[in-house]
Amino acid sequence: MTVAWRATNTTFARCLFVNQFFQWKVSSSVRPNNSSLKLIMNHDDDDDIGVLIYQHAKREAEKLAAASSSAQKSAPPRRRSARVAAPATKKQSKGALNGMSRYASKKASYWMTHYNELVEYKRQFGDCCVSSKYKSNPKLAYWVANQRKYFKSKSLTEDRIAKLDEIGFTWEVDNEAKWMTRYKELIEYKHEFGHCNVMRKCKRNRQLGRWVHKQRELFKNKALQEIRVAKLNQIGFAWQINTASSYEASWMTQYEGLVEYKRMCGDCCVPHQWKTNPQLANWVRRQRQLFKRKSLADDHMALLNRIGFTWELFNKDEVWMIRYNELVEYKHQFGDCCVPKKGYKENLQLANWVQTQRRFFKRKSLADDRIALLNKIGFTWEFF
Repeated sequence: MTVAWRATNTTFARCLFVNQFFQWKVSSSVRPNNSSLKLIMNHDDDDDIGVLIYQHAKREAEKLAAASSSAQKSAPPRRRSARVAAPATKKQSKGALNGMSRYASKKASYWMTHYNELVEYKRQFGDCCVSSKYKSNPKLAYWVANQRKYFKSKSLTEDRIAKLDEIGFTWEVDNEAKWMTRYKELIEYKHEFGHCNVMRKCKRNRQLGRWVHKQRELFKNKALQEIRVAKLNQIGFAWQINTASSYEASWMTQYEGLVEYKRMCGDCCVPHQWKTNPQLANWVRRQRQLFKRKSLADDHMALLNRIGFTWELFNKDEVWMIRYNELVEYKHQFGDCCVPKKGYKENLQLANWVQTQRRFFKRKSLADDRIALLNKIGFTWEFF
């Protein structure tokens, strides 16, 4: 083709070739050399028409190239077509349905379990206002709150709504229900500590502390309902708090707990996190600290000395007895003396102590009286 166009010297042929050449240059991915065009044109300097047509055709070709490049950039990227999932086989469909059925059955069983617990709660307390601090069953309070949330979002089924309505479930927690919730928490507090003097900034339950303070303020301003005053009087609520008397009442409550512990266990070495009275171990340690700083009241010291309180725990026998009592408590709770070495996070010291007793026994360096005490509670010397 190049030879043929070189042989042609007419202006018309040269113009036609220029247009065709630049169109090919725009559409082709191969970019030809411009010098080959000039060689093909083979025009003279005097041939003004050929030069003008050449320049015009070049400008038009550049415009087309710019427009083509802009269109390519603005075009959205090509996406791969989504793969169409193969239809499930009968076996797969049946397995999926069975799995869904088992899940639904498990959820229904879970719901009925908590429903029955709520029925029992109402039988015991007279309402369905489960406190968020309800120690006997913390999950029940969470479940009750969820039922109210599902009812509000209209996602609770009609049959469940009907069941809850049967037992007088409270869908909207009003002020009276909130008051009763705090009242029950105060009853539990008194049952554990022996008084109703909850500190305003009580770390255990700050809401209860603020509520107790508010009841005293309302009573002082004569703004508390008589029925509520009567309920609080029933549990021995103190309307005017005296810091000294409050501390004394709390101290005597713990002292009585220690006397009961001594009667049961024979010593005052309360184990860590004793279930019957979890605060007692901390209270005992506090008395030793006050005694060491010489800031323990004389009458308190006399009462503790009367029951044979141990002020110093540097004696190894005392420490050994503390761990032994913790092991007795562990067996009472779990039915054996196999304290896991790493799994029992509640009392790692006890787990290490148990391992030490086995090691001393293997080396024949454990005292006979201690072996007898451990055998008495069915201690396992070989633990696999």
